[in-house]
Amino acid sequence: MGLPTLVIVASCFLKVGDGREVRVPFFDSVVPESCGLYRHFRIDCPGCGMTRSFIRISDGRFSEATRLHPFSLPVYGFVVAQIILGGWSWLRSMGVASDSNALHLAIRANQPILLCLMIGMFLWWAAKLVPKLGALM
Repeated sequence: MGLPTLVIVASCFLKVGDGREVRVPFFDSVVPESCGLYRHFRIDCPGCGMTRSFIRISDGRFSEATRLHPFSLPVYGFVVAQIILGGWSWLRSMGVASDSNALHLAIRANQPILLCLMIGMFLWWAAKLVPKLGALM
């Protein structure tokens, strides 16, 4: 529950600068490029644009988010679902919430949903990469 919460909270505070730039507004600093593939070879990875997309979603700019990365909305929803499921599980362990078949079903659906998202992102990335590789040859 901690990492998904951190991701959503960070996306609420960070800002998108020029181009690929992500800024921390309180310190007026730029977040270093985190993608090794892009940093070394100038090739986007399957997740490139996801950070900027999450920031745009948190700002309510959904069309810009999907333009940056077409899988950003479903991945954002998946991350929010992880926070909800984690919170529910924690409340259940504390004896505050009751056990639920819906909760068990949602937890079992986690891995297949994540796998589908990852396959979709990889296929989208490959389709985007093929024309660039053809131009190099």
